Amino acid sequence: MPIGSFNSLNHVIVTLNTTEGISGQGEATVIQEFMGESLVQVADEGRLLARNLEGADPEDLESVHSIIDRLLPSCRSARAAIDEACHDVTGKKHGSPVWRLLGQRQREYLACTWAIGLKDPQGTVDEAVFRKSQGYSTFKIKIGDRDEEDLIKIRRLRETLGPEALIRLDANGAYSRQRALKMLDRMVPYGLEMVEQPCAATELGVMAELRRSLGIKILADESVFCAADAERLIEAGAADLVNIKIQKLGGLRPATEVARMVEEAGLACIVGSCLEVGPGIAASAHFAVTCRSAAGASDLAAGLQHSDGLGATWFGSPGPTIREPVGPGLGVPLC
Repeated sequence: MPIGSFNSLNHVIVTLNTTEGISGQGEATVIQEFMGESLVQVADEGRLLARNLEGADPEDLESVHSIIDRLLPSCRSARAAIDEACHDVTGKKHGSPVWRLLGQRQREYLACTWAIGLKDPQGTVDEAVFRKSQGYSTFKIKIGDRDEEDLIKIRRLRETLGPEALIRLDANGAYSRQRALKMLDRMVPYGLEMVEQPCAATELGVMAELRRSLGIKILADESVFCAADAERLIEAGAADLVNIKIQKLGGLRPATEVARMVEEAGLACIVGSCLEVGPGIAASAHFAVTCRSAAGASDLAAGLQHSDGLGATWFGSPGPTIREPVGPGLGVPLC
């Protein structure tokens, strides 16, 4: 089944202070159903890592991640927050936006999807029509809860939005093999941009079969939480694209490594969202600016939909595009 809906989320903000008087921040977003980490766990992990990282050089990310690997190799959100804070400090120290630390700029503007959660067909269509009037052209639709309603929903979306709109589906691993083959085969005629995580994370063989038999693009999300996962996915031929989320991969450094693997394998990526606030959205935007394998609209507007303060006002109102971040650092005011 899909993960579900959220009205609020907890966020842990990490502040890194250096002996040079520079402060940087990073963020851990707590979505236990997706990341497997509770608020208490993330906070405790952050405190443990802070004690053991005292005196480390934030510019030496290899050493920073090595210490984390020794202490808490499976932690993700706390790792991501520390990684982001290190990048923020380094950028500020050198007077540079973080994206310049990551590589060459590939794009100035980031296209965004509009994500619509589990709603009935009429509610889904109404929301999509309104967001289309605001300039959105790519719509990410959650499916997998009620099959017949999903079919009606996708048909009506295509009829209402017209042929030019891009419709992307996300099942969050809800389908079995038989259900995926049956349902997606009935949805393909309505022109799908891609289908995200149709089956459980470990069902790589099924995902590969869906690509072959239905001729649809598969976007892997829950299947890839680390570089080893990406390697398995690539070997299985299970996806056309990988959803790269800074939070789930543990920061900008590991996300950049997975993006490199994806590119070398001839695949593409979508820059995803874990519904972060200011620092997390900024980190993802810096990554997206330089990611050569990024293809299609990002999910970064998802975080902007719910962000109240915490530096998110830097981005302005949610819209179909986000301009490249400006620095130094992440370019977000300290929380």
